[in-house]
Amino acid sequence: MLLVPATMSFAVLDPTPADSSSPDVDVVAEAIRDYLARHPNAADTVEGIQRWWLLGALGEVPPALVEQALERLEGDGAVRRIHLGWLPVRWGAPKPTRANGSH
Repeated sequence: MLLVPATMSFAVLDPTPADSSSPDVDVVAEAIRDYLARHPNAADTVEGIQRWWLLGALGEVPPALVEQALERLEGDGAVRRIHLGWLPVRWGAPKPTRANGSH
């Protein structure tokens, strides 16, 4: 954020313009849920989800917005982070739990 001195008249300039064409985080989260419902074994990086899961349904979605939606879904237990050594973090559906308690 940049503030212009008061002697020149006060103004607040935001260097990140609002993109009214971007969906909100709830819409992105719902699209990710829908994708995983249709493809329960899918897993990908933020960039892969942006390109392959969401582009057809929502158009271009900023990666930061995809990540916000994934973190929200992770908090709800709807997705999980997958860490595989040095590879980038991937996201996918949570592991199924066994109903009978056996291992």
